Formats: sequence, structure tokens, C-alpha cells
Amino acid sequence: MKPATPSPVLRTTRLLDQVRERIRYKHDSLRTEEAYVQWVRKVVKWHGLRHPRDMGWEEVEGFLAMLANERRVAASTHNQALSALLGDSTQFNAGPQPRHHLFFAVLPDAAVVQAANALGQSLIARHGLQAQVRAERLHVTLMSLGWAHALSAEQLAWARGAAARVSVAPFTLRLDRALSFDRPARAKRPCVLCGPGDAHAGFHALHVALHAALWPARPVPAVMPHMTLCYSHQAVPAQAVAPLEWTVRRFALLHNLRGSSGPYEVLGEWPLDAAGTGQ
Repeated sequence: MKPATPSPVLRTTRLLDQVRERIRYKHDSLRTEEAYVQWVRKVVKWHGLRHPRDMGWEEVEGFLAMLANERRVAASTHNQALSALLGDSTQFNAGPQPRHHLFFAVLPDAAVVQAANALGQSLIARHGLQAQVRAERLHVTLMSLGWAHALSAEQLAWARGAAARVSVAPFTLRLDRALSFDRPARAKRPCVLCGPGDAHAGFHALHVALHAALWPARPVPAVMPHMTLCYSHQAVPAQAVAPLEWTVRRFALLHNLRGSSGPYEVLGEWPLDAAGTGQ
């Protein structure tokens, strides 16, 4: 096993200068130095000027998810950010990966689950894909609440309280295109179902209402409704598929345990109000 690179004795107390010192100690290029400094500056600013030693996996993953989902950065750019933020040139207190993920989602009905499962099998056979998502894990994510080392009663109460304040009418969700999302090199790409943006007004209304209940002062990020069918190193070219459509009448708070392949734990469900005026 290759021995770890010893840490240099730093001569400065300024964060970005310390990053530069560590990179120069390893004799990395000037281009690498400037790129890593920029990534550290961006994530510190994005998290309200918090110091890296006060941040861990959850903060880093949140920033990386924003790059992939909102800014749609290229896989190479995402991979560079990952290397910069979790390498030994920075001070992020990553430690062990957190195991618990909370997120809000809408769940398909039984007929859609059956059709999505059959479509996933068809795409796997046609494109040589791997790792089909099990039927009981099919969903459309509304919003992630992040990863944590343990579930807390405070976080659950906050999430459930926000969900109870949401008032949105039921809506139809239609998914009629299959494609692969970009991911960093060597990572498996999600093959997903999505649909035309102008057909998702109801989903976006629910997303906006839930975000406002959770974080009233934050701007609402963009979201593209999608259902992941499988994960594979091979990319699926964007293509039209037989539409999957159902009426969404409720949304759920789900718990995922890292490494689990079984069903998500449902921690709460909330019906949508037929009039969109509250329960």
C-alpha cells in the first residue's frame, strides 16, 4: 500500500493560502492549484462563509448535488470539484459517510410501477445496462433533506410540520422520455424517465409550496421531475417511450439507509387537497 503523503508544516493561517501551501507541497500544477482554490472559495461562500473544518459530508454532498442538478455542470467539472473538496489539500471534516437520507417524494400507483419495471427491463436488454431499481423503490423525488449520521426527532418534527402546512391540489404527472444523467468518470449513470416541462405545473407547484414551508427565506431551486429506472456505466440516448401517467394525490417523507436495497421507510404521507386550499 502506498504510504500517505505527510502533511506540511503550514506557515500561514489564511484558509486559501493554506490550500495553496498543501498543493505546492505535493508539487501539483499551478492550474490544479488555482482550480482547487476556486472550488474551496465557492463552497465556503455557498455555505454562508463557514470554514471547511466545520463542514462534513452533508455540506459537501449538498454543494455537489447543486452543481449536478441545478447548474448542470459537465461530469469532468463535477469530478474536479469532488477531488478538490475531499482531497487532502483542504480541511473538510468529511470523516465516515453519513448513512441516513431523508427526502420527500411522490410515489407511483401500482399500474405505473408495473409499467416502469417492464420499461426498465426493456431498456436494459436493448442497451446492455445494469442495476435495475427494484419496483418497491421507484419514486419521483420532490426534495432532499440531506444525509445525516443519525435521524433526529427535531429534524423529523421540522419535516413533518412543513409537510402538514402544504396546500396543493392533486395533479397528473406524465413521464414519456428516457435518458441518462451525466456523472463523474467511473460512476454509474442513472437512466431516468422524465417528461416535458410544460406538463409538470402541478409537480412544480408542490415543489415550490414544500420548499417555502421548509425554508421560507431561501430561493427555490430548479427541479426536473424524473424516475430512476436503473444505474449503468453505459449511457442511454434520449428517446421517446410509451408514456407513464398517473394522478398524484399524496406525497411522502422517505428514509433511505445507505447501502440498503430494500424498500424505503415511509415516515409520513400527506394527501393533496382537492381544492388546493388546505386540509
